[in-house]
Amino acid sequence: MSNAKRTVLSPQYMKKFRCTCAECEDTCCIGWRIEVDNETLAKHDALTDKSLVKNFRDHIQKQGAVESEWAPLQMVLDKRGRCSYLNDDFLCQIHGSLGEDFLPQICANFPRTINRLKNDIERSASVSCPEIARLALLGTEPMEFDQSEEIAGGRDIVKFTVDDDISFSDLWTLRGFVFPLLQNRSFAIWERLIILGLFCQKIQQLTDAKTGDLVPDAIASYTKMLTEPGLKAQLNDIPVKPAIQMQLLVEIVALRNSSGSFSPRYLECYESFLRGLGHSDPIDMTALVERYAQASVEYYQPFMQTHEHILENYFVNLAFRGLFPFTDGKPVFDNYIKLALQYALLKMLLVGIAADEENFSENSVVRLVYTFSRAVDHHSKFLDDVLARLKNNNMDTMPYISIILKSDS
Repeated sequence: MSNAKRTVLSPQYMKKFRCTCAECEDTCCIGWRIEVDNETLAKHDALTDKSLVKNFRDHIQKQGAVESEWAPLQMVLDKRGRCSYLNDDFLCQIHGSLGEDFLPQICANFPRTINRLKNDIERSASVSCPEIARLALLGTEPMEFDQSEEIAGGRDIVKFTVDDDISFSDLWTLRGFVFPLLQNRSFAIWERLIILGLFCQKIQQLTDAKTGDLVPDAIASYTKMLTEPGLKAQLNDIPVKPAIQMQLLVEIVALRNSSGSFSPRYLECYESFLRGLGHSDPIDMTALVERYAQASVEYYQPFMQTHEHILENYFVNLAFRGLFPFTDGKPVFDNYIKLALQYALLKMLLVGIAADEENFSENSVVRLVYTFSRAVDHHSKFLDDVLARLKNNNMDTMPYISIILKSDS
């Protein structure tokens, strides 16, 4: 057995994470496709108790309508969308009777995200887990990272891989600007994201022109810009157009709500948002915009004056675990737009919820964030579809994105 070691970089919250199991307010075993890998299948087939083998085989099926013998397998979900191994106490029967080694890899890994950068590993986690959301988001100090060593191996599912020296160098070069910017509390979150967009637009232009050697100069220029006294005034000059914001964002949320399943808790958050803004059917957009502006001033802004670190931590974590701005190997500016959309959607939903809940709190934000992540971040095709719509309507530009990001504060 190899004792080769590898370097692991992780946010500090990972050291504190332990699954809360049945004490969790939600479950990761309902509403999602749970793939069964060949290694797990082989372990179950090798059990000496053949009744357990048959039981496991009876609880898996091929995905979709694919008939090939090589079709991927998944756990059977019951009529309520629950994994058939989830008991009434919200505990996994496989884990309880056979141990973690017999769980499908996807179950054993969740909510962890593992990326491999050459020979090293970056391990973080998705805020779609309520406990991770609390640990990752609620810390008031800027998110920090620890480097350690571990024996290579295990059952890690690698999400993204960077193998070549150029991509590795480029990623770390850009991170040298992106992460300090996201954690620069001299600017409000919406200001940081607009500056990030301008930077990503510049990097995209250099990439398209095949002049990547000028990236260090661009980083130096934008770093200097952050210290210029006129920058705040330029950001404040961006027009506030809540009608444009609301029209687009309400349409996007409606698109997601009509495109597939999501958890009952997300629906609870969405219904709270609607109540908070006095939603009517059909939508009276003028009244909705007026109520949104009022709710933002009365409820959302006072809370965020002392809690903006929650959104900061959300985007630092998102950028780290997604290898931003190179997520999925997509164009840099496309990845930026999808990140910006998440802020705009989260803020809109939070404004409505803040108006609806008498005791709006950190717990309210955590509840929305983890359910939002399950509804949006775990369905990458949805954000790709929204991006395609923006492109088709020539809305994939910094002037337009700036308008949907600009806060009224």
